[in-house]
Amino acid sequence: MILELFTILFFIALIMVALGQYLDADILKIFGFFLWFMLGMAMISSGIDYKAGDNITEVGSTTVVTPNYGNYDNWMISVFMAIVGAMGMTLTVVDRKTNSIRDD
Repeated sequence: MILELFTILFFIALIMVALGQYLDADILKIFGFFLWFMLGMAMISSGIDYKAGDNITEVGSTTVVTPNYGNYDNWMISVFMAIVGAMGMTLTVVDRKTNSIRDD
């Protein structure tokens, strides 16, 4: 996954969780935590590609620019994100069930 896409999706997930907490909308929290879980799983499987530089090749009067990408693979952060996402989804569902039982 490309770093820019990962960052955008991470902040969307964070905004969804915060907005779900503020509006007391459990579905937003569940979708936000699910996205967070999926980002952690994507990071486990393939890591994050970041732009490390460019190769510039000149052939006659044509210049070809080829980007180079490096791979960032941190197992601890990716597992932590997946666990936080799974626990967030689980605790949101449990809290929803607890509140519905308490209201009856």
